[in-house]
Amino acid sequence: MARLRSNLTKIADAAPEAATQALLQTGADILNISQQLVPVDTGALKKSGGVVPISSSSVAIGYGNADVQYAKYVEYGTFNSPAQPYLTPAFAQAKETFKARLKQAMEAIVK
Repeated sequence: MARLRSNLTKIADAAPEAATQALLQTGADILNISQQLVPVDTGALKKSGGVVPISSSSVAIGYGNADVQYAKYVEYGTFNSPAQPYLTPAFAQAKETFKARLKQAMEAIVK
């Protein structure tokens, strides 16, 4: 029982940092994957991509800035233009990676 309590304490203490690291790594993965998928015409959309840590439990991953306000129209399409998704498929590909990273971090804590 003491070992279980000790392991739970270790996990509870280390989990926030492990989750933050897994989140940041996965955010970078999503950006890298989306950079391979984003359609390139002038290159402005591709250059506008980025990952911004918001807090220890969230990151913003996206495209667009003051000069590139059309990112969502490329991703989701419009009445006149079909969707060319790049961020949504990147997120889907990286989802399992985040889970695996978090699991691996938690297992390393109790070893």
